[in-house]
Amino acid sequence: MSILVNENTPWLVDLLDEDRTVQVNDREMPWAIWNFTICKGQLKMWTKHQIKADRNWKVTDVKKYFGIKGSGEELMNNFLDLYNHVMVASGIQDPDENGIGLFAPITIVDDNGKLKAYLGQ
Repeated sequence: MSILVNENTPWLVDLLDEDRTVQVNDREMPWAIWNFTICKGQLKMWTKHQIKADRNWKVTDVKKYFGIKGSGEELMNNFLDLYNHVMVASGIQDPDENGIGLFAPITIVDDNGKLKAYLGQ
């Protein structure tokens, strides 16, 4: 299964910008990976229990940032598909960890759907 991502999606812009990092445990981490990690827990709280991470948190902000759609379980599944693809493609997560297996690369397209690049294996 391949995942299509628009080149203007904010998390992809953050991922490809090598200067956009955050310091975590004395190591540099891409801002996009940090956001994936944080939003995974926040989105689980929202989809399973309708609990917001804080009073200003909005699920639409998460959808826009990651370029995902859906609601409830479908939204969480779409997010986890993207999350697992990115973590494996960027070498952060072992493909065999949690039975994820190997994925096709992430396909990056422009606003017209024209192929721009591949990310990952």
